[in-house]
Amino acid sequence: MSARKSRTAKSTKELERRQVVAEVTPRVLSPAETTTVVQDVEATYWEVQHVQLDYDIRVEKKDRRKKWDRTLLTLVVCGFFGSYLIIVLIGVEVLYFGNNAFAVPSVVAAGILGTYGLAKIAAEYFFSEDADRRNK
Repeated sequence: MSARKSRTAKSTKELERRQVVAEVTPRVLSPAETTTVVQDVEATYWEVQHVQLDYDIRVEKKDRRKKWDRTLLTLVVCGFFGSYLIIVLIGVEVLYFGNNAFAVPSVVAAGILGTYGLAKIAAEYFFSEDADRRNK
């Protein structure tokens, strides 16, 4: 009886194996189809790698922009305070320009315009790429 069970178990396993082979056989690809599949997978892989690299570059640029944004903001604020300090020093006559009527306005205007110019250039530099990307 155990020999009969053994044959039945073997025939059941063989039947299952044949069913699996029958299911897999239609999915076996020819060499030409395999090449096409491999090329598609490689193209997808490199596209994913390119997208990841592009993302990493954008993150790095964003971090760098934040650092420079803080640095330039600090410089602009210091420039404005420096301009106002010059105005105060002229007002309390620590800085004295004699009888030259154009010296005070030119010093103050140069400081303020220089600071404004730095702020304008910084803003254009930091936000130009974002505007270009939105227009594409």
